[in-house]
Amino acid sequence: MGVENQFYIKKDIINKKIEKIITYLRANYLLPIDEQLNWKILLEQKTIGKYKSQKAEVSYGGRNWIA
Repeated sequence: MGVENQFYIKKDIINKKIEKIITYLRANYLLPIDEQLNWKILLEQKTIGKYKSQKAEVSYGGRNWIA
């Protein structure tokens, strides 16, 4: 049977677009996400492999995200 209601995020890096693909009752719906994400860059830094990274936070979709 599987999951009836699910979604995926599609990123178009070249055109700088983000879209949400929602599957509902076996039909797919493509919804553009036009929201501006206001990332807060934190002071915490870390080296992952050979890459330097810096911690950031954003609130989106009723949740707090950390990258």
